[in-house]
Amino acid sequence: MSTSEYLSHVALMPESDIAEMARRGHLKDSNALRGQEKDQDPQNNPILKNFPRVSHWDFTDWDPVEQYLLNHFLEVVSRSFVVVFDDENPFLQEILPKASNVRSVRHALLALTACHLCKLYPNFEGSVVRHQSLALFLLKKDLESGNDIENTLVVSLLLCLFEICQGNSRKWILHLYGSKALIDVFLSQGTGRKLSQFLLDLYKFICCKAMITCEKVPVMPSGFESLQDVEPESISSIHPLVGLAGDLYNKLADISHLAVQRMSRHATAISAGIFTDKAAELEAYLQSWQAPKYGHNRRLFNEAVYAAEAIRWAALLRLYQVVDGCAINPEKRQNALNRVEYFISQIRPGSSLEAQLLFPLFMAGLSATRRAELLSIEYRITVLESTVGTGNITGAHKLLDLFWERSQWGSGNVDWEFLLQEKHANVVLY
Repeated sequence: MSTSEYLSHVALMPESDIAEMARRGHLKDSNALRGQEKDQDPQNNPILKNFPRVSHWDFTDWDPVEQYLLNHFLEVVSRSFVVVFDDENPFLQEILPKASNVRSVRHALLALTACHLCKLYPNFEGSVVRHQSLALFLLKKDLESGNDIENTLVVSLLLCLFEICQGNSRKWILHLYGSKALIDVFLSQGTGRKLSQFLLDLYKFICCKAMITCEKVPVMPSGFESLQDVEPESISSIHPLVGLAGDLYNKLADISHLAVQRMSRHATAISAGIFTDKAAELEAYLQSWQAPKYGHNRRLFNEAVYAAEAIRWAALLRLYQVVDGCAINPEKRQNALNRVEYFISQIRPGSSLEAQLLFPLFMAGLSATRRAELLSIEYRITVLESTVGTGNITGAHKLLDLFWERSQWGSGNVDWEFLLQEKHANVVLY
């Protein structure tokens, strides 16, 4: 897709469509909504004072609802997508300053935030419509002008997250292809400017997660930086998006490519052999992978290790599914399931590392059969629905619940990917 094709698609998108939003909305009658709406002087905003890269003067033209949405972004939304503390959070350190002086970024950020808030307070649907409409309108203008590709990319990625946050929309893939087109244009310009590494990583991260449930995701560029080449005694830093699991996400992308190939692997003996060899190579890598041993913040680092280990064993469960289908070796499956459950149990509910747990919990949910296992998995997913709070988690929960229902009352093995396409085709394990 080119940027001109992206513009054509964006121009056709309805600017006030929230019918696809996954809702909980159990606070729709909250008395807190009846509080007085008064202008808040940004200079006296105690939350904004924690971010020296922006000035309170940058937000003086934001109305009371926008200022409340800004607070919700600072306190909740920006932290829902990363595993690090605020001083290393690119949504706060890099995206927030852009939102303060670039209108298209401002409205895309506010649309995402209102969508997140709408899960509890349906009363904010008007804000969702308003800011999504303005973000799309300004995105069209930016695409037409071709100015400042990097800011346009920020808008595209935020709108991609917005559609994922809705939980029931497939428009995220349009914005993902649009983001790829913008990245290609930026890299081809040869201006000497370097594209934000965070934006590249965010694009790659969305691709990697989306590939698990969608075959039509654009090709992911080179993977995340490997931690396996780091000296054993050196201090490892925690990546804002992937934590300590960059290598594992690279392999997870390989497993997703393998899943696409499996339909034709028996076409010839050669293709079957290549498939088998690649699967064996991936299994050997995942079985032998070791997390880094040292990090700056011990508590956060330990939980990052637990999350990476949960992802590792969940990736093995996914690999077994791709290779063996419903005929997975029960001992291998149970061993991997036990490891996933153990490492997730070591991560505190409410931890920033919960941002990485949807994929491991989902794979564990597909592999578990005992009541205690299922209840434990469902409880942690329900916690994620509250702490991370995005609609795609609700969609994944519904898909798992349908899988459990069919498994318990149906006959024979249940193909979760068939259920995905039949009932919940828009689920993204982000």
